[in-house]
Amino acid sequence: MKKLAIIRGPAGIGKTTIANSLVAKLGSNTSYLLHLDETRADIFQAYIVNSQKYDNVIAEMFYGGFHTTNPEEWLRYFPDDKYKKISIVLTAPLEDCLSGVIRRKHPSHFGISLDTVRTDYYDFYNTIKPLFRELINFPEIEVDNSRTKSPVMTVNLIFDKLQEI
Repeated sequence: MKKLAIIRGPAGIGKTTIANSLVAKLGSNTSYLLHLDETRADIFQAYIVNSQKYDNVIAEMFYGGFHTTNPEEWLRYFPDDKYKKISIVLTAPLEDCLSGVIRRKHPSHFGISLDTVRTDYYDFYNTIKPLFRELINFPEIEVDNSRTKSPVMTVNLIFDKLQEI
């Protein structure tokens, strides 16, 4: 059975780093990184079509607009009879997320102010996280991705969880 892992968390928490490392560990020939924050419909549709060719789809999402508020629109491409699914929420202190935005020059972080990172951090944990959780019908786990932990440890933990589902 194929697998869909949705890695979620606020800006700067390390979603892209963890997702890319997980794809590498699972094997890039069998795994695909799906960007759920893409809001341009034509590009998102192309991502969905491409993802169907792979056994492991590792998705990353902070907000994603309607991908968060209306997940059944895109989850229909990952039917329960073909995919085992899990939502993985990365957790870390606000200071780690601020540091992540400052240190990493990820395109999604260009022009983002630290005040915005602070606001988004609290919005994610207080609003976005529980909203998405309420709208999905598969397991969700929280994984500590604070800067005191090695990203390799986080990837290995998620890898092990994927083997269990």
